[in-house]
Amino acid sequence: MIETSQLLITFLINSMWQTPLVAAIAALCARLVRHAPSAYRHFIWVAALGLCLGLPLASLRSSTDAGGNLGLLSSQAVPNDSARLGSKNTLASNRFPLLRRNHIRAVTFAPLAIAFLVCSYVGVFLYRAARIGWSLRNTIRFRDAGYPRALGNQMSAIANHCLDAFALRNVTILCSPAALVPVTLSFPQPTLILPPRFFTAVSEADFSSVLCHELAHIKRHDFLLNLLYEIVSIPVFFSSRSGCYQKSDRDDSRIGLR
Repeated sequence: MIETSQLLITFLINSMWQTPLVAAIAALCARLVRHAPSAYRHFIWVAALGLCLGLPLASLRSSTDAGGNLGLLSSQAVPNDSARLGSKNTLASNRFPLLRRNHIRAVTFAPLAIAFLVCSYVGVFLYRAARIGWSLRNTIRFRDAGYPRALGNQMSAIANHCLDAFALRNVTILCSPAALVPVTLSFPQPTLILPPRFFTAVSEADFSSVLCHELAHIKRHDFLLNLLYEIVSIPVFFSSRSGCYQKSDRDDSRIGLR
């Protein structure tokens, strides 16, 4: 139990400084490519989210390899064993004495502080996981409340043309009075939910534009990808506050937002 608490504290402390650093670098990179296609910025932020989780996890291995100490830094200098071997690195290590030290620093907390930090982290972790699960449940219930509604001849022809253009099959189009705007889901099957006005009071040009936009979300599996991003961000829940989970043109496929 104590070892598990130490690992959690190590992960939390490292993520608290590594996440803002990764977010700052990602923000700079995103700004440099702000005139490039949005897919590049999306890739940058997804990579940043992966680093926000991967770097603190890597620090756990470094800390256990160093003898179970709590690591505040995830990098470790190579110990100076070359002096006994008489290698050329001896002179270099004498000139740079910092290379002779283990730079993983141990940090200690009072038992009450450890218990408070661990309980707070676990509580927020479970809260975010439950919130995502609740949002997914409500989204599925929202989809199940939709009903099939026939499109007019012109709208049906436009829908078939758009489906062929995106090479999509078996996309269910539903109507729901609860939908204020078009909604796309891809779990467990591709579904497009439209407000009632899209069946009666929308021009053909607007219908075609909206349909192509929503089908693009289905084609890219945005719903499942955003669900994955939400799950991955749970251990570093403050990454969304630091900017690692940035909103992009995929936002309207995020779960529970509509």
